[in-house]
Amino acid sequence: MTTDKNLYNETLKRRIELIQKSLGTKNKEYAHKEHPYRNFIMGAARIRSTPHKVLWGYMLKHFISVEDIIEGRNQKPVTEDYVEEKIGDMINYLVLLEGMLKKSIRKRDKDITPNQLKLNL
Repeated sequence: MTTDKNLYNETLKRRIELIQKSLGTKNKEYAHKEHPYRNFIMGAARIRSTPHKVLWGYMLKHFISVEDIIEGRNQKPVTEDYVEEKIGDMINYLVLLEGMLKKSIRKRDKDITPNQLKLNL
């Protein structure tokens, strides 16, 4: 019998492995050599928005999938693999967003007040 603590530890270990595998693979598949945010930058240019907002829009699809799981609105039975996939998609987008935001913060002019802050990539 798996205890809650064991299940938590298994889930955490697996999630960390999946993040490393997925973001490494997806970065090679979707992004330019050294620019993990390329698709978001290109998308932002096409719709006259920001990379942050493009990423947020992509992530909303996954958020809605997780919400459907919670609310019981799925058309098919929910499995552990399905939950792992949908939660993982959201986590991966949040990791990408965290990197984007950190990059923006590091680039901003130190003289800008919080009210004047504009995030640019």
